[in-house]
Amino acid sequence: MEAKIQEIRNQIEEYEHEFEYYGLRFHRGQDVPELGDELECSYVWVDEEITEEELPGTCALDIRTGCIDKIMELARSYRYGDGEFILIAGDYAMTGQDEGELVIENAVRIF
Repeated sequence: MEAKIQEIRNQIEEYEHEFEYYGLRFHRGQDVPELGDELECSYVWVDEEITEEELPGTCALDIRTGCIDKIMELARSYRYGDGEFILIAGDYAMTGQDEGELVIENAVRIF
């Protein structure tokens, strides 16, 4: 896990002048976005059920809120099934409903 954390830090440093917001997202399923892909918007969840209401961006855990290793642990607590961590970034974001969550508009996968 330490190697993954260092890779994430390196990517943030590489892109630090290109984006304002960075978030760690656990992506489930077979359709993991490729590097450089823009992610689809997330949806509102109510009582652990997805709704049809689309958010104005993609949900992720805000990298700025603390140590990356602690954020990865928090992300693991939200995950269900297999998948992988991806780092996304964008220029505009708003606070999400969950602890440490951002909703990043026009989010792009950078790692």
